[in-house]
Amino acid sequence: MSTESNNIAELFLLLIFIMAWILSIIMLAFNGIISYGITKEHRIFIKQASQASIRHEVQSDLLLNIGIPLESSKDK
Repeated sequence: MSTESNNIAELFLLLIFIMAWILSIIMLAFNGIISYGITKEHRIFIKQASQASIRHEVQSDLLLNIGIPLESSKDK
């Protein structure tokens, strides 16, 4: 009787161990997928931000080139 209950307990613990192992593999897979998605979105955001920064610099240069006087040129 005690050997049967020990076998059942060992099988139950083995089942729990296998389920935990499978769950950890699934979690690692989802973690990799989510990390890849975040990295991809971050790269897109950096690309868009740098393009906006370049656009802003070009607009600033255009405003300076149309003859708007700077503070230092007013003083002279």
